[in-house]
Amino acid sequence: MLITSLDNLKVKKYVKLKNKKYRDIEKMYLVETNHLVEEALNHQVLVDLLVLENEQVSYNFNYTYVTKEIMKKLSNLETIPKVIGVVKMLEPSNNLGNSILLLDDIQDPGNLGTIIRSSVAFNVSTIVLGLNCVDLYNEKVIRSTQGMLFKINIMRADLKEIIANLKKDNYLILGTNVKDGVDVKNIKVNKYALIMGNEGKGVKEELLALCDKNLYIKMNNNCESLNVSVATSILLYELNGDKMIYLGKYVNTHGIKGEIRIKSNFKYKDKAFKPGNIIKIANQEFTITSYRVHKEYDMLTLKDINNINQIIDLKGENVYIDKKYLNLNDDEYLDEDLLNLDLYMGNNYLGKVEKVEYLTKNKKLLIVSKRYIPFELVKEIDFLNKKIIIEEVSGL
Repeated sequence: MLITSLDNLKVKKYVKLKNKKYRDIEKMYLVETNHLVEEALNHQVLVDLLVLENEQVSYNFNYTYVTKEIMKKLSNLETIPKVIGVVKMLEPSNNLGNSILLLDDIQDPGNLGTIIRSSVAFNVSTIVLGLNCVDLYNEKVIRSTQGMLFKINIMRADLKEIIANLKKDNYLILGTNVKDGVDVKNIKVNKYALIMGNEGKGVKEELLALCDKNLYIKMNNNCESLNVSVATSILLYELNGDKMIYLGKYVNTHGIKGEIRIKSNFKYKDKAFKPGNIIKIANQEFTITSYRVHKEYDMLTLKDINNINQIIDLKGENVYIDKKYLNLNDDEYLDEDLLNLDLYMGNNYLGKVEKVEYLTKNKKLLIVSKRYIPFELVKEIDFLNKKIIIEEVSGL
């Protein structure tokens, strides 16, 4: 089918979707270009598809051809697109997750789009747009998200009300403040809501007053500030909890009521297997409710697992934990933390640590530029400046 008239009822209806008022009424919006249409189709939110006449497409979806004049009327791009999709708005979920981003009066569509992309990249579970933020379905926002708006829970709400509810649910409310903040690299959080503010004015004082803790990004003194989307991306990267540490193997069950046996040589078991921590087995999350040691095994019970048959099929799978649950002290570290640190012998730079290998259970080597450095030569590990200093010896 080919639509040729600008007065076609479908065309007139879809042209109105370029206006926020009608988008909100119809609960639909337009996306342009193949990539965004494919993303909408993959996430099952595509309602209708218009294709430029004489173009060949291979979508597994019914579509209608339209003329160049109609496509130009519908599009916001300088170059007429080959496809335009009509997409339904999704109702936001009330399940907010453990990592929430609150946006106070963000006005630039490009900034919001970039923030959404970064939020997906760094595992934010929900974005809450303040009441005065730019429209989520502004065409520039949609384009700059590159389809990521389909992959994250997004809602619009009064931030003061949201924060009040989050506090009741024990979220840590985080703001930003260079003068009264902590370096984001030095904070460990399990359940948080980060507030980021307007491009020119920042976060409103009334919202900052509700924060439990303020963060800052350590940077060169020659730079006074960062664009809000850049700053948000850095903060989310540092807060990202997707840093999984291998603990051992789930080898067997013990008793019908729910203990599992873990075979683990992990260095900080007392921190890892603490009740309340969440572990992952075969990409499924389980909350630890009790921990004890029995012979060579670590014995765990898990929340809501009342019968071990519920997870018996996971036997033999690896067990992981998010590093944030370990709450390591300044003098505690994992082998993974040594990777990519600069290694020096005195003032002589030898290279970056590429790998950590074990000769025996207690004897390990740092591999640096094809050199095998015995760990006992290490004099100092400086995580702040990302370097390791070893004793001066000949032959390295």
